[in-house]
Amino acid sequence: VTNMSGMFANASAFNQPLATSGNSWNTAAVLDMSGMFYGASKFNQDISTWNTAAVTTMFAMFVNATSFNQDISSWNFDQVQDMSCMFANASAFSTTNYDLLLVALSNNVSSLQKNVHLDVNSYYGSTAETARGILTSAPDSWVINDLGTVPAALTKPTITSATPSSGTTAGGTSITITGTNFVAGASVSVGGVACTSVVVQSATSITCTTPSGTVGAQDVVVTNSDTGTVTATGAFTYQTPIVISISSVTPSSGTTAGGTSITIAGTNFVNGATVTVGDANCTSVVVVSATSITCTTPVGTVGAQDVVVTNSDTGTATSTGAFTYYNYTALGGGGGGGGPLISTPTITAVASSSGSTAGGTSITITGTNFVAGASVSVGGVACTSVVVQSATSITCTTPSGTAGAQNVVVTNSDTGTATSTGAFTYQTPPPASTPSKPAISLISLSKAAVLIKLTSPVASTTAIISYQYSLNGGAWKTVRFSAQNQATIAHLISGHTYRVQVRGVNVVGSGASSITKSVRVK
Repeated sequence: VTNMSGMFANASAFNQPLATSGNSWNTAAVLDMSGMFYGASKFNQDISTWNTAAVTTMFAMFVNATSFNQDISSWNFDQVQDMSCMFANASAFSTTNYDLLLVALSNNVSSLQKNVHLDVNSYYGSTAETARGILTSAPDSWVINDLGTVPAALTKPTITSATPSSGTTAGGTSITITGTNFVAGASVSVGGVACTSVVVQSATSITCTTPSGTVGAQDVVVTNSDTGTVTATGAFTYQTPIVISISSVTPSSGTTAGGTSITIAGTNFVNGATVTVGDANCTSVVVVSATSITCTTPVGTVGAQDVVVTNSDTGTATSTGAFTYYNYTALGGGGGGGGPLISTPTITAVASSSGSTAGGTSITITGTNFVAGASVSVGGVACTSVVVQSATSITCTTPSGTAGAQNVVVTNSDTGTATSTGAFTYQTPPPASTPSKPAISLISLSKAAVLIKLTSPVASTTAIISYQYSLNGGAWKTVRFSAQNQATIAHLISGHTYRVQVRGVNVVGSGASSITKSVRVK
């Protein structure tokens, strides 16, 4: 390999050994290492044994490699012509390792290239001041941009704890870092990624919100505004969010005034979980167990609302429309609280609005504030198969009734009632009769057969059981007509003329026969 330019660029999670015993890379022929670890924010491995004797450019090699802090003073820089931006924003590269690099370069200055540009995001100490001067002076004339000498008053913070010490990989965990010597403007990173909402509460406490991260223990780094830095190794552990679920909410409805005690059943609930109903927070939330939460509903809006449980690690479950709010009135008159609260339903429409006195008509009632367990009556008689589809819709099947317009009444399980006067009309079904006379046409087919077509099928108040035909006034025989109203009579005698009649049969009896049609069989 001669070119490793950009090899691990933006490999933000990469941090694998590249020079372990028996696994050291052969870099002897490499000419270009520019941008090799650009943006590799987690990389911090010992690569001091690499052979860099042939490398001519290390431009931007560790830009934004914010975790890298290794001693590379043993490298051979003899052929390197460009080290500009080499350690730009490599914030972890320490003064100690920078000093070692400067001293090693100055000790070998006679073999180095002239006028090399080097950028380092670090201070240099007094031990390297002379070495830096040698490099930047003629005839070598290196151009070095760094942070200068170590400030005399650099504040060195410490970290004693990070609480809580774990959270979800999605980020968003509020943590408190305890230690010493924190100063206003300090920044915090977890796993090499900046925290948000950083607040220096005092010289001994910082609060912030974790970024998204990778599963496992990650370093917590506090950097004071004067660049004094401390690292707490593996102080925060990222965990995969626990998947939670909701299987039921009991009871599933209550008044818009709130105050209904509900029990939420599900899985993987953890202490500290919160509950919302319709985007408002429940109160008195108690995580009874990993499968049960109790709480009290907030004030809400009429209709079905979502119930959401959020664990303290941000794992979330939503049960769509699991709790229904309904309006209420106070028994005792005037709405002044003379008794328990009841829901007040309304009816706006009934469809279908008419049906047989025999009952059995499926109807849909539309309105408001219907509650689970509601009952329906038509003409004072209970409907069957009542289903409260939602707070605004009920379906049911009408009972038998008396001809004429009848009232439809919905009664909620808490006795709230609505009446729609004359909303359903019972109709007396017409008396059963035999089928009407059909009309037919005939076509002579080959092979001694005749095709009969019903050009006008029979009308009947009850279902047709079968059709029959008669030839030349003889006995009636059953025949099956297709969906296209066609039937074939076979096994006739070629050259004969037949007179054909057809009639329908229902439970009442045989209907009128069709007009006789004649056909000569081929």
